Amino acid sequence: LMLTQPQYKQDATASWAPGTSLIYLVAFCDAAYLALAAQMLRTLYHFGGYCGDVLFITEEALKASILAMPELVHFKVHFLILGPCFRGPKEEQRLVAAVARMRVFEFDGIQRFNTLLYL
Repeated sequence: LMLTQPQYKQDATASWAPGTSLIYLVAFCDAAYLALAAQMLRTLYHFGGYCGDVLFITEEALKASILAMPELVHFKVHFLILGPCFRGPKEEQRLVAAVARMRVFEFDGIQRFNTLLYL
């Protein structure tokens, strides 16, 4: 899912420009998802050459585990901390996580990015 703010023109030849692009992901309820996030960050850095801004939309309980990820040294990391994870059935947890990704616009610094990529 890639969102571009309407006041910016999209250029098909544009690359990831530091300070203008934000990659964001959602991590809730289960620290096991962080292994997948770490793999994604390694891939972005080593194969994609990306070393810009990354936003984690998460809960306070996972923040320390995220900060312990060695892959973060290559990125400027931001957090949008939401309420604690709903501990109900897996289907309902997935719904909560799906809705959380749309809350990216609650991040205080969002206006300075012209390209958003959800992974």
